[in-house]
Amino acid sequence: MIPVKLGEASWRRQHFDKPSNDIKFREDLDLIYEIREDVQVREEEAKQRVALCYNTRVRERAFQKGDMV
Repeated sequence: MIPVKLGEASWRRQHFDKPSNDIKFREDLDLIYEIREDVQVREEEAKQRVALCYNTRVRERAFQKGDMV
């Protein structure tokens, strides 16, 4: 086996505080519904922009019964 040398812990490991991490994590979970709503609104806006762009290039045609298409 090759021996593994351990160096100094990273800044993140040295300054990790479990209680404050738990508090921040719970705050993020509380905000997740608001974040999801914002994403849904942006997604709907993007779909509308794509539909508008597509529909401007589509020519409307009317067919009657018996027309050869």
